[in-house]
Amino acid sequence: MSDTLTAKQEQFVQNILSGMTQRDAYRGAFNSSKMKDKSVDEVACRLLKEIKITSRLKELQDEIKERNIVTVEYVLQSLINVAERCQQAEPVMIRVDGEMVPSGEYRFDSSGANKSLELLGKTLKMFTDKTELTGKDGTELVIKVTYV
Repeated sequence: MSDTLTAKQEQFVQNILSGMTQRDAYRGAFNSSKMKDKSVDEVACRLLKEIKITSRLKELQDEIKERNIVTVEYVLQSLINVAERCQQAEPVMIRVDGEMVPSGEYRFDSSGANKSLELLGKTLKMFTDKTELTGKDGTELVIKVTYV
């Protein structure tokens, strides 16, 4: 059995990667407009279980990940850089005799630092919102789950 995909199989893979449902991906690749939905679903499902199809999907997904510039690590490092930069003290400059000189005071961007640190904390799940539910009278809320 050959590991290379036919043109229609490759189109099916490309359709899946573009976000189509497996039914629409199959119909688009194999021109099966006359087949019933159930039949298309069965064939598409079988196709997605073939090793050469799943291997090609994984290969293309890995390529997309490699080309993707924005990663979790990049975002986290950028937030750290912003927080550190915003916390750096900058001298307040004043004009004296037409020249800018340090006033002896310093400032930093607390709002930028706070926002970056907040986003970092949320990403790392350091802050959890706790919601307590009570009944109308402040009594304990009872939730009943029925399994059928």
